Amino acid sequence: MKYFLVVLSIFSLALTLSAEPMPGTIITAEELKKYIDSKKTKIIDVRNIYEYISGHIPGAVHINNKEFEDPDNPVGGMIAPAKQIEALMSANGIITDDLVVIYAADQKPQMATRLLWVLKVYRHQKVQILNGHYKAWIIMDYPVERGTGTRPAPSIYKTGIIDSSCIATKKDCLFPSENTVLLDVRTQNEYTGEKVSKSAARGGHIPGAVNIYYLNAVDDRGYFKDVPTLISMYAAAGVTPDKNVIVYCMRAHRASHTYFVLTSLLGFSNVRVYDGSWIEWSNLPELPVSIGQSG
Repeated sequence: MKYFLVVLSIFSLALTLSAEPMPGTIITAEELKKYIDSKKTKIIDVRNIYEYISGHIPGAVHINNKEFEDPDNPVGGMIAPAKQIEALMSANGIITDDLVVIYAADQKPQMATRLLWVLKVYRHQKVQILNGHYKAWIIMDYPVERGTGTRPAPSIYKTGIIDSSCIATKKDCLFPSENTVLLDVRTQNEYTGEKVSKSAARGGHIPGAVNIYYLNAVDDRGYFKDVPTLISMYAAAGVTPDKNVIVYCMRAHRASHTYFVLTSLLGFSNVRVYDGSWIEWSNLPELPVSIGQSG
């Protein structure tokens, strides 16, 4: 009976949400091709520089992930301060009113969503992810540019006031409310503690966290799965729209991918990324750690 009720609740939840992603969140290669020449559309390639030089979407600028991380923070990978983001966007000719389309290598889609999350924190309103990333563009046999590209004319970019509703801290994870779900999106062996990354002092996970690997949200081609499938997958682990969700991974890159799925594709309204993630948590010996499958 209990199993039946769980299945019924998941099915009911799926019916309450649209079978299509939220509008204005992902863009197909076909859609991007139609308005690639728009002066209000800026494309950002966050693959490594060698991949970019070998071939990129015409007009795309290259940004390395280190450029939107804080070099002065002892916790690796933390969000860059506002002045750094303003300088970065200005140097690439982007203004706050631009539609920004971001793509990554299909093996590392989290690099694109990490930049999207950073821009959302600083209240850039119009940001989209290319579904399928660069590979989707190549599959369509669309034209590419090679080389370092033409540097755009500098602009004046201003960030908004930080949107703190996107960010969680270690205190939020240590003392979560009864309505909060901690979601660990690393691999299962990272979650259980079998694998300890070199930047982590300890293996395991935050007590009470559930585990859903971030790439479970995409299919074998690298495209996002359909909405009902995503809803069922998260709901089965207790991750539902009525909950406050805190997502973390190793350095919050993979967490940003799940943040994008939950907020932009499924319309969850209370999702935060723990920016310090496991690097910060595991290196603070006073913080508790759970090992194995149990939350």
